[in-house]
Parts: sequence; C-alpha cells; structure tokens
Amino acid sequence: MSGAWQLSVGDLSETLRPAFYVLSVAASAWVLASARRHGGFRPFAVWAWTLSAFIFPAIVLPLYLVARMYTPRADTSSTDLHPNDEDAEESAQTSDETSDETSVSADSGEQEETPARKAKGSRFVVPLLYAGALLLIGAFSFYQDYRSFDAHLARGAQAKLYGQRERTMAEYRAALGVREDAHTRKLLGLELLEAGRAEEALAELRAAEASGETDETLSYHVGSALEALGRGGEAVTSYTKFLRSGLCARTPPSASCETARARVTRP
Repeated sequence: MSGAWQLSVGDLSETLRPAFYVLSVAASAWVLASARRHGGFRPFAVWAWTLSAFIFPAIVLPLYLVARMYTPRADTSSTDLHPNDEDAEESAQTSDETSDETSVSADSGEQEETPARKAKGSRFVVPLLYAGALLLIGAFSFYQDYRSFDAHLARGAQAKLYGQRERTMAEYRAALGVREDAHTRKLLGLELLEAGRAEEALAELRAAEASGETDETLSYHVGSALEALGRGGEAVTSYTKFLRSGLCARTPPSASCETARARVTRP
C-alpha cells in the first residue's frame, strides 16, 4: 500500500468527525420537529430531548422513540366533537340562531386558515433554522481546527512517518504561517537538509538558532549544511560548538559527536 493511502486510526477519526457531526445535527433537528409535531411534550422537554439527541444521538434516539410511544398526543379536535345526542340538539339550535351570520363566519373561516397554515409551517422553520445554525457553527469550528498550528504539525508528523517529504515540509511551512516557532523551524530545516536543499536548510536552521531553539544538536546540523555548501571553515566552527555541548561530554559520546570530532580533526 502506498504512503498516500495509508491511514491511521487517528486520521480516520479526524476524517469521519465532520460526518458524525452532520448526523448528530440531523438527528437532533428531527427530534425537535417530531417533538413539536407530537404536541405532548412540554417546551422544556422538547429542547431537552433535542439537545440530548445532538450530544448522544445513538443513545437518545431510541429512548426518545420509546418516550413518544407512551406520551399522549395533544388533542385539539375534542372540542369540535359532540359526545351525545343532547349536545347535537344544542348544536343544531345554536346553528339556527346564527344562520344569519353564515356569510360572516365563512369569510372569517378563510382568515383563520392563514394562522393555522403558518403554525404548521413553523413546525419545519424552527428545526431548519436550528439545524442551519449548528451546521454553520460546526463548519467554522472544523475550518479553524483544520488550519490550526497543532493540526499542521500533526499532519506533518504523519506525513514524515509515511515518507512523504514534500507534504511534511508543506505542513511545517503552513504551521509557521500560523505561529512562529523555533522548534518547527528546526524540523523544517532538517527535512530540507535530508532533501539535499542545503541552502534553504541552513536558512531555516539559523532562524531556529536565532529564535532560541534549545536542541544541542542544532549546531551539528548547521555544520552539516555548511559542509554541504562547501563552506568548510564555517562548518568546523559549528562542529566545534557542538563538541562543547553537554551531549558530547557524556560517556560514551553519541555518533554525532564522533562525526563532528572527525570533521574538526581531519587535515
């Protein structure tokens, strides 16, 4: 499998996170619309179910469906029904007394349909506005997170693990575009040095040194870049600085110390 297609569990999680967020928003908006249409839930219960479905959709959705089954619907049509014949007779008498007002009531009926239709339409408007707001917030959050300093460094480290040098350098440069950091300068300089771009590597390593990078091997890498550029005298100075560091005072010294010592002592 090529490095471009290698995907760790962490990468897969980051890739699927926006999809899970969209599914959570959809589940939450559906619960909001369903609970409002049901009519048997109090307003605070409607929003409690809605927000819970957004945070824990896989757990809350089944619980909500069970709760909806056992929660009686709001019955708004019972006042229009007559339970017995006596009520029917009273209704007939009332209708006779108000026969002169039929034309007025017909006109008012047309006017009453408009608020009802508006109420029916609002059942969908509120969930849609709610879902739209969450999607906008999520999109902004994911965009900011993707362009953050830490996200660029993480992607750069992952690319380096898979041997994708150009992508690694691009991520390090992007991270430096977000925040100046001496350690990241050093990492970029090392990648450039390994790629054979000694002049660019020297510039980045010197910038890391000027920014206060505390890695004691930095002077060794600067010497390597100078040596690659044919600047032997300056390289010896950097190697000598490295040999005076605490790393080369240890017993036994590291391989880098032995290499630097050989460069300094050779004729």
